[in-house]
Amino acid sequence: MRPIITALLSILIVCATESHAQDFYRRQLGFTRVKYAHDHLDSTLRRTFRERGLDFPPRAVYLRVFKDERSVELWVRSADSMALYRDYNFCGYSGTLGPKRAQGDMQVPEGFYQVTHFNPTSSYLLSLGLDYPNAADRIHTRGGNPGGDIYMHGRCVSIGCISVQDNDIREIYLLAARARAAGQQRIPVHIFPLRMTETRFAGLLNTVLEQPTLADFWTQLKAGYDAFERNHRIPTLRVDPSGRYRLEGRQR
Repeated sequence: MRPIITALLSILIVCATESHAQDFYRRQLGFTRVKYAHDHLDSTLRRTFRERGLDFPPRAVYLRVFKDERSVELWVRSADSMALYRDYNFCGYSGTLGPKRAQGDMQVPEGFYQVTHFNPTSSYLLSLGLDYPNAADRIHTRGGNPGGDIYMHGRCVSIGCISVQDNDIREIYLLAARARAAGQQRIPVHIFPLRMTETRFAGLLNTVLEQPTLADFWTQLKAGYDAFERNHRIPTLRVDPSGRYRLEGRQR
């Protein structure tokens, strides 16, 4: 009897979790700005996804940011890999290439992050909050103040955040909210200094010949970039005790 009860409880927990996830999008529609975005963009999104042979709503999304190119890529789940849905330009930018290491340094972070919260009443229209500082950032800034409150948002202004056009953040926000409602609890946001092709990466390293720590950090990011480029599957990464990013397991 006990195994049967345990199995039933597991089923109830799964059903409750799925119901809660599905309620997320409905709750978001209770906010004026999200409702406006939904009313104006949902039918277009549905049509575009259908025309490209992509599932709607998306079961998962993945965001890649390239600072030098001012580019935000949005990928969506397609079969067992990811397909590029759209490449957005970001229009508000501060700082230079390289990671964020201190409060007030105006830097857009670099590294492997995820969306931690949705803000439908942001001062910058709509915003997605990132988990900066992550474990690696906290190790590298031990003893200092790494800062925080890093978002992807609208309004084309930035003091360390990733800012896009208002209609673009509406679209990104809706698709991320759809994925969250479909059960994706961790929406990855990987931020690179630039598109890390072999040629561009070699040129990047040539700019920091006397900064081996920065070169090593960018080499860690390239490993994650290359892993995704091989098969369009989001790599699993961890942070070791020294604050280095490591690929987890076998990346096929």
